[in-house]
Amino acid sequence: MQSTFDRDVLVLPEPRHQLREGVTIYYTFTPPIRHQPRSVVTATPALLPEIPAFAPTFALETLKFPIDAMQQEVLAVANRRVIICCCRQWGKSSVGAIKALHHAASNPGSLTLLASRTSRQSGELLDKIVTFARLFDIPIRRVPGHSRSLLLPNAARIIALPGKPDFLRGFSAVSLLIVDEAAYVPDELYHALRPMLATTNGAVWLLSTSRNRSGFFFDEWSSEGTAWSKFIVTAAECPRIDREFLEEERRLHGPALYRREYFCDFGYTGQSFFEIDSLDNAADPDHYLAAQQFAFGRPATRIVIGFDVGQKASHPAIVVLEIVTGATNRRNPVSFEWIHETRFIFRRIERLPLNMPYESMVSRIHRVVRDLGDPKRITLVVDATGCGQPFVELLRKEKMDVFLTSIGITSS
Repeated sequence: MQSTFDRDVLVLPEPRHQLREGVTIYYTFTPPIRHQPRSVVTATPALLPEIPAFAPTFALETLKFPIDAMQQEVLAVANRRVIICCCRQWGKSSVGAIKALHHAASNPGSLTLLASRTSRQSGELLDKIVTFARLFDIPIRRVPGHSRSLLLPNAARIIALPGKPDFLRGFSAVSLLIVDEAAYVPDELYHALRPMLATTNGAVWLLSTSRNRSGFFFDEWSSEGTAWSKFIVTAAECPRIDREFLEEERRLHGPALYRREYFCDFGYTGQSFFEIDSLDNAADPDHYLAAQQFAFGRPATRIVIGFDVGQKASHPAIVVLEIVTGATNRRNPVSFEWIHETRFIFRRIERLPLNMPYESMVSRIHRVVRDLGDPKRITLVVDATGCGQPFVELLRKEKMDVFLTSIGITSS
């Protein structure tokens, strides 16, 4: 039996079934499609234009971006560790974007990571880099498997990261790490990123406005030594910020928040009733000694230790307050008696680590009591709200010879 092709249908010449006269069923099938082999196209990657070795030159001449004198100084630094504490709207993200693009374009096959508190913020920094890349006439391509990324023709990669430490595994041989708004980035995220620099001893740039006196950004900023190149830029040094606007912001937000946002002040937390600078001054030894100058000898003193156990996301804290009562060197103008005063002096303010075991907390309180001297004049006040009550019972078993009292805090 022979068969013939009618286009894509093979028709058998003889019927297989004849239901009745005039009605015949033929079996047909579609043969497999035979694809014609396509010619393999090998695209030659576009070559990058010539890269100026000096980053400020790259910004001014290649990108035509008008960076100011301080931004030029920052981009010119050769140190691998750079930390920038600046006011709002100085242009730190633009500086970081220029640094990232210049580094990637100058180092074929390198990996640059962009980190921030959220993926949206790191994506904003990547968007600035892409904008500069278009000015540089670089083809915009993504790194396979990474939606927020840029792949340069020299195989250098720039990847914007999510703001969750659990999603950061898998990167290695990082040559540049840029952390934007670093003061707001959790410590866990920063510490998860640092090992990725191990094999390259890559560069780290921390960019941020000031926040409070905690976290890795403040620790690195306040660290001693020459490991970090540190730059501070206040609103008074930024030529793009209007002075009338600053005065309006000062009236609107008050001096504490104004200094934090525009003058790089780490004193305001937004969560504390007291100004941090005032607490530091109160705990200063010179301030303490000056407060002891009463008229007759050493006045009566009593020490109060306040302790908060903390919660899962809040640190345990110790505050030591000395209450000093005595006669001053001033007299009542009517009775001519010495005027008595009571003064409150901060002796210690300390924040303990998160998730600290109860036994370690008790040991720390023991050391504080020992350093203060006679326990008979010490009152230990513990917040017993929530999980504080079991801790109070644990302290009672220690018998530290202090007067222990607990308090409860309610919303009523």
